[in-house]
Amino acid sequence: MKNTIRIICAIGLFLVMILTLTPVNADTITSLNIYRTPSGQVTTSDFVNITVECVYTSSPRPNAFVRWTKNNWLTYSDSFMNFVSEESVYGGMKATYRTTLTPFQEGISVQYCACVYTPTESKWLNNDGANYHFQVVSPQNQITFLGTSHTPEIPFYNQNVTITTTILTNLTANAYLVWTYDNWKTVTEEPMVLSSISGSLKTFKLQKPPLPGGTTLIYCIKVKAWIYTAWDNNNGSNYSILFAGESSQLETTQTLRSITYTNDGKHALIVGSSGTVRFYNGFTGQYSKVYSGTSATLYCAEFQPISNSTLQAKRALIVGASGTVLKWDGAYLTKIPGASGTLYKLSWEPSGQYALIVGSSGGVYKYEGGSITKIPSDTTTTFYSVAFHSSGYAIIVGASGKIYKYNGRNLTKIQSPVTSTLYDIAFKPNTNIATIVGSSGKVLKYNNGNITTLTSGTTKTLYAVNYRQLGDYACIVGSSATILKYDSVSFSTVSKPGGISTQTLYDVSFWANSNPVVIGTSGKMASAQLLKEVPNQVGSGSNCVDVYYYPQIRQLVIRIEEKSSYLHGDYTKVHVGFNNWAWLQSVDSELIKIAENYDGTNYTKIALINIPSSASSVNFCFHDGAGNWANNNGNNWNVQLSSLAPSDVDYGKTRIFGKIKNYSMPFHASGTIWVYYADTPNMYCGCALIQYSLNYDSNQNIYRYLIGEASERAQIYRPIFPGKYTLMLEHYKFKTINANPGYNYIELDMSNCN
Repeated sequence: MKNTIRIICAIGLFLVMILTLTPVNADTITSLNIYRTPSGQVTTSDFVNITVECVYTSSPRPNAFVRWTKNNWLTYSDSFMNFVSEESVYGGMKATYRTTLTPFQEGISVQYCACVYTPTESKWLNNDGANYHFQVVSPQNQITFLGTSHTPEIPFYNQNVTITTTILTNLTANAYLVWTYDNWKTVTEEPMVLSSISGSLKTFKLQKPPLPGGTTLIYCIKVKAWIYTAWDNNNGSNYSILFAGESSQLETTQTLRSITYTNDGKHALIVGSSGTVRFYNGFTGQYSKVYSGTSATLYCAEFQPISNSTLQAKRALIVGASGTVLKWDGAYLTKIPGASGTLYKLSWEPSGQYALIVGSSGGVYKYEGGSITKIPSDTTTTFYSVAFHSSGYAIIVGASGKIYKYNGRNLTKIQSPVTSTLYDIAFKPNTNIATIVGSSGKVLKYNNGNITTLTSGTTKTLYAVNYRQLGDYACIVGSSATILKYDSVSFSTVSKPGGISTQTLYDVSFWANSNPVVIGTSGKMASAQLLKEVPNQVGSGSNCVDVYYYPQIRQLVIRIEEKSSYLHGDYTKVHVGFNNWAWLQSVDSELIKIAENYDGTNYTKIALINIPSSASSVNFCFHDGAGNWANNNGNNWNVQLSSLAPSDVDYGKTRIFGKIKNYSMPFHASGTIWVYYADTPNMYCGCALIQYSLNYDSNQNIYRYLIGEASERAQIYRPIFPGKYTLMLEHYKFKTINANPGYNYIELDMSNCN
């Protein structure tokens, strides 16, 4: 769609062109581009010039040819391309080639592709397998585009935009807008309206509703007239409209009522009063203002439970006052009729087949397949919350202590021990237990139908509760900036995060197993620090080291800080045993020295030990690989796991560290590594999660790195979660890695990188 009309070749014979050339591992042809003139319609009198540009890194200079057909590949011809020019560019030499096709008869449809090759390598330009195409028309039937534009030029997130195109043709014509908002992953074609006609001059228009701030609508125009189809794609660049209303900050003072994250934490929806909607894009770290089309207070947003997180970010429901139900598709919010009253909460059935919505006057609604039906209720009491259990039933809570169970067909009342208002409920993952919160500090425990009262330690109104996905903690928020941590045994007060003082907090959501994010009045949103990392000192005096124990993932991490009076020396490895040296770790752990400052000072030495499930103790000592050992005066370091203070696994603080081998830094480089999500749409758009300056070890001729911790060398724009990442070094060297929760030791060998 970007360059020309895409026509699928018959039987896919030429989706991938083949030459009898020997492939090699290292690519010397690194960049390709193709274009033709005339770029629009081709008439029977036109000579068609096809130009190819390629960047190559080593001799010999490649050759090129165009393969074309006028009978849908029943037969084809190869036209050798003439070398035109050559120039030095970043990354190599850019060579330009050109060939000319003589005029064709009217009605002929020509498909073509191009090949650039050397004796050991070939690269094809075939429009992502669809090949390129032009149709030949007579001059009197030509469709000429006189101009395409849109107004306003830079619309805001709440402004409509009108797209206009004018053509000159003697034929009866129809125009279509072909557009995308996600770089052609989703393509929509809409008919345009013929707004004026004067002889052969025809003008078409189409008004588009606003897209979220920061979204770019890319479009081209297709015109169909008789047997001909013509495209205006702005000479292969397409047209684009950037909607204003995007920022790295939330930028609102409205009361925020609900926040929800996708499973992988890459996207979020935040909603609140006056129809406020914000969409967070983890690829860019930006918050987009979204036009909701309503001034009603929006009380709840929830993404549909889908395993595909990219798709999940485009499927959500939002509910609010005045019976408002909005469906989110990643670009637009569409109002769904059928509900009334104030709607406070929704919850998706675990499979995502339908959602349950609750609200005022005992209102319970079922959203399924794009429509809403009302479920009979025997009460007019306001319902404030609903939550599904993994087995498929739901519990509903509300005013006057009312509690109901929904079994997929009807509602049944459950005896409640309180008469105070209950505002929220959340199930503890993988259990039959749910926590219910409400006014005057009320907290109830639901356990498979039995309900008991818990002592929360506060009399503040509690508005929301949510569990971390791992199920180890729940976070509860309420009035007067109340934040409680509940570990299924006891409650503790959490320190108020920066910017939060006395505001009422209305919702809390754990960001992909990281610390919870709380929201409330005055547009406040902040991360509450529930999760803790606790150092354990092992050894004594100058032989002391810090170890961090993560029992959930069976990791023991050794950290030795330069600024401490702990063990120092040129040790590079950790010799490890388990259960009083009953058996050894097969390979010694690497002890990686990371300097936080550019001058090499303020360093930390880090080693990772993965603990077998049968181990109850860990034993270790240090050496330099040359026979020099540190063994704690002959006693080694011995830790009983049961005696260690445990640390929480913060998925938003995933660390990746190690060595980089066989990397020759370009002369102009500064030794920088950029970290991207592996599925980042465009790695050259400034969307890096982290930028890190490497540590160089001249003795070993390696680079060392630590990704996931702030320092003078690290600029952290967004947190690192478990998942796949692409690391990009200067000179466009790429490595894709998989990060697990906790610490990840990864050696990068750049001799076989992409």
